[in-house]
Amino acid sequence: MRVVISEEGLDAAAGQGVTRQQIRAVLAGRRRLVEDQDEEIRAVTAMVDGALVTVWCVERADDEWEMTTAFEAGLAVQLRWNHTYGEGYPDA
Repeated sequence: MRVVISEEGLDAAAGQGVTRQQIRAVLAGRRRLVEDQDEEIRAVTAMVDGALVTVWCVERADDEWEMTTAFEAGLAVQLRWNHTYGEGYPDA
């Protein structure tokens, strides 16, 4: 999945306390959850620096995605992570 990281997306992520390095780590991660939220939005979650971080991407033309925001994963995603990988987020 090819993802374009826009300045607007970085600003939105920064407002949630997520850095560009964390976003790149999520998108490049080997162990990650990729979930379609609807026909145009995909969420990618991975463990980064001891926290689960979710990156939301919107589909664009030509099989390309645009990162719109990123944030620390909520409880439901933490539980899916633990169910999928059997470990990981200590508070879930």
